[in-house]
Amino acid sequence: MNIRLPLALSLIALMTAVACKKENKPAGPLTIVGNWKLSSYSGGVAGFRHKTVDAGTNMQLAFGDDGIYRQYDKGALTTQDQYSIIKNYAFTNYYTQDALQVGNKIAGAMSLTRGTQDTLFITPLAGNPDVMTFEYVKVR
Repeated sequence: MNIRLPLALSLIALMTAVACKKENKPAGPLTIVGNWKLSSYSGGVAGFRHKTVDAGTNMQLAFGDDGIYRQYDKGALTTQDQYSIIKNYAFTNYYTQDALQVGNKIAGAMSLTRGTQDTLFITPLAGNPDVMTFEYVKVR
């Protein structure tokens, strides 16, 4: 039995599958710059999770590449100030996380993830187990 033929066919099939696979590369580096819409929030003593449809809110954040932060509630501008990201901020003696600073105040712990959509997580009182975490998705 000639083993080369099945091996060659397998390699051809593999190369064809790889060559035809749709490129699903992220669109540039993951960054906080852009517009974000509140999609859910979770936490509290019971650890519940609410989608914004259930919560009845329409909160959006805008982070400009000029360092300006804007917060909108139902389309109305509620906050505007300078923002920065502080890497590895010590919230407590045992909890270190990147922090979002708006104006002179730490707005909370923040993290970014990329999946089917870019997601921004902000926890205002990081290190406290009973606080809420707000989940924003990037508006395209």
